[in-house]
Amino acid sequence: METAPSKTREGIARITHWLEAFVVFTVLYVLSSGPVLAIGFWLREKTNWDGFYSVMWIYAPLLMWGHWEPLETYVGWWCKLFNTVGPG
Repeated sequence: METAPSKTREGIARITHWLEAFVVFTVLYVLSSGPVLAIGFWLREKTNWDGFYSVMWIYAPLLMWGHWEPLETYVGWWCKLFNTVGPG
């Protein structure tokens, strides 16, 4: 039979595991936004097919923040790297 402190440690370990997974997923999500959006914009310019703008739906939660300077600079850097611009 497990003791109360052992169950508490197990519970804390489980919460810590999920918190770490959430943080890693969030960081990867934000870091992938720049190259994925820039490639989508670049493909749209090269093919003239507006369907490539649909990649923006994947990053809608980030884009709905509005003009958040670090994210705007990051995506802008990737767009400059691909020599492309976003919609509009």
